[in-house]
Amino acid sequence: MVRSLIRRISERAFSIASRRPAGPVILMYHRIAEESYDPWGLAVSAANFGQQLDWLAVNRLVMPLHMLIELHATGKLPRNACAITFDDGYACNARLAAPMLAERSLCATFFLATRLLDPEREFWWDDLERIVTASHAKRLALDGERGREEWEIGPPNSGDAQRHRDAPPATARQEAIDAIWRFLLPQSPGAIRAQIDDLRRQAAVAQGARASHRPMSAEEAAALPLGIIDFGGHTLHHISLTDRPADEQLHEITTGLAECAALRGEDIATFAYPYGHYNAQNVDIVKGRGLMGACSTVYGPVRRGSDIFALPRIAAGPWNAAMLQAMLARV
Repeated sequence: MVRSLIRRISERAFSIASRRPAGPVILMYHRIAEESYDPWGLAVSAANFGQQLDWLAVNRLVMPLHMLIELHATGKLPRNACAITFDDGYACNARLAAPMLAERSLCATFFLATRLLDPEREFWWDDLERIVTASHAKRLALDGERGREEWEIGPPNSGDAQRHRDAPPATARQEAIDAIWRFLLPQSPGAIRAQIDDLRRQAAVAQGARASHRPMSAEEAAALPLGIIDFGGHTLHHISLTDRPADEQLHEITTGLAECAALRGEDIATFAYPYGHYNAQNVDIVKGRGLMGACSTVYGPVRRGSDIFALPRIAAGPWNAAMLQAMLARV
């Protein structure tokens, strides 16, 4: 499998080396879903994803992330190199993305927050959006380190579930979603979970996970096709590493990597910093785990001087093939 992959990559490198793309890239995805309301800007439709993969298969040298890192570290990375990554572990990655990649013999790395692989509970940021948007209460409140904070969200508004990707909030409920996200982000995983449950009770919204938003299960992750999908670390609970103490950072990174490896009994070579939050302290922790490299969310191509433990990525948008080509030509 590995030898045939290397042979295909070598043949492709020769055949398209003359096209002079802007530079090597690592693409970042989260969800494959058709969404009219995507407040976090994470969704790419299956139709657009298919077009993107078809274009990449012809115009880019798609390789495993660990191979891209190795070639980058040795100064041998082709300009047309591309690695595909998915963050968090949404079920749609297993249900849609993995088969679409396999159909085209393309590979990807899934960065998994292992303790959040629970198909019965959404990732907290998605749960937050669902709770506030559907809330029966007109005011929500939470107790934090600096005291009690309240958010006036008013009655439901027809515009609450209408927000273009990357657009600022346009309703009181959208403003509250953003404000509560900022309030919760630096807290511990246990505190965030308790606060989300508190909001759910206040809002009188039932617990449950939407099929479109749920995480994959550990069993779904373990069943992903070898040679097409490999795993990378993403902490246990998708914490903001820069907001948490050193001992918690160490535990989240180290145990998260171990649990990721245990899913299929394979070594883990890469890591991605949740939210793109990293500093010298947690970079040193990642380096100390014997990994080949790590990804940030800093936008851009992989340049000659790019740090292998803070590699930039391009966040893929809801683009068709022509739009993807245009976006990659700009970087």
